[in-house]
Amino acid sequence: KFKMQSFNNATNWIKQKLNGNEQRVLLVTAITTTIPLLILVARIRQKNNGLRKKLQQFETVSTEKNVVIVHCSTPWSLPTPHASPFVAKLIAFLNYRNIDYEIDNTMPFHFYTQQMPWITYRHSHQADSNSIIRWFNTQADFQCVDMDAHLSRRQMALSTAFKSMLDDGMYLIMLHRRFCNEGNREQYRRLILEQYYGTFWSKIIMHLIAKKYMRMLWLIGTTRCVISPKQIYKRGEKFIQAIVTLLGDKKFVFGEKLSTLDITVYGHLSGVYQLLAYMT
Repeated sequence: KFKMQSFNNATNWIKQKLNGNEQRVLLVTAITTTIPLLILVARIRQKNNGLRKKLQQFETVSTEKNVVIVHCSTPWSLPTPHASPFVAKLIAFLNYRNIDYEIDNTMPFHFYTQQMPWITYRHSHQADSNSIIRWFNTQADFQCVDMDAHLSRRQMALSTAFKSMLDDGMYLIMLHRRFCNEGNREQYRRLILEQYYGTFWSKIIMHLIAKKYMRMLWLIGTTRCVISPKQIYKRGEKFIQAIVTLLGDKKFVFGEKLSTLDITVYGHLSGVYQLLAYMT
């Protein structure tokens, strides 16, 4: 109502100033509404052109060097590849498959999904770590080798279930541990942000990131229906115990050959392990 009333007041004021000349009123109204739209369209086109040029630059580098470009945030200084379990999983996969790659942190989030990691290979841009691994399995340039080809139907079912447990369950508990506990959040800020942004700006950035994740955890229900954080961490312990039970005394989850589930387990638990010395 307030916006409509303001618009009517503005229209009446214009009519008074123009002595009731309706054609001039319509012309002025058209101009005042069209110009902002044109500016908006120009900005969108400018943004799209900039994105197109950036992607072309990535494609050129990938083609000339014949490498996969992994787009993600700057890796941390701990022994595991990255703080993100999804980036760590992808990098572990590339290393195992001996695929040449280089890290780009100028555009860490995918231009459409706004997720990390994503890759560029020649003229192809792929998002989501699981989808990227499946994409590699179909590419002749990488011998189309499927890491799960040796699995039975039952093992594939177990692999799918455990990946979901980690990606959709363990990941949320990891986020709670890193961002909802104030002491852990401060330690995590020092590990991944302070060396790049300094104390002042890293605190602001961490506050914004933590606020985003805490809201997400509340909406999903991770933090909404619990009495204390111990309940959340107890659930994480059960996840880890399930993996230990499945692994048993085998070299890998399904025997002597590595599978994508092993890579996924590494991606999620390696970061948890590395942070034991820093977090409660």
